Amino acid sequence: MKKIITTLLFLQLIFNFCFAQSNNYAVFLPEKTIFNAGKIQLNDTLKISILFTNDGSTPLIIQNVKTHCSCTSVEFPPSPILPGKKDQLKVKIIPNSTGRFIKELSIYSNSVSSPDIVRIKANVKL
Repeated sequence: MKKIITTLLFLQLIFNFCFAQSNNYAVFLPEKTIFNAGKIQLNDTLKISILFTNDGSTPLIIQNVKTHCSCTSVEFPPSPILPGKKDQLKVKIIPNSTGRFIKELSIYSNSVSSPDIVRIKANVKL
């Protein structure tokens, strides 16, 4: 009986070691998730800096930022962002039609919540 209990405790110890959750992860934390750019003119260039922090405990590596429109481009940091440090995404939008829009950015990284979503709203006037 003692041997069985010892074996079970040993197996439990191995299980806990192998499947323990680690606190080593990166977290993409933008200052805002929705940016309201207000009114802009048709064919004017809208430039927005999206500030964010790596709120995790390991370096944040942004691999890609996808947009859903060819009128939107994004520059993102090429090097890892250390834990607790801030950086920015540089967004450029050249609207090609009038009216209200919501542009969605999908940020792919090693963040636990990847892909992270940020939205930009504006109203394009003539």
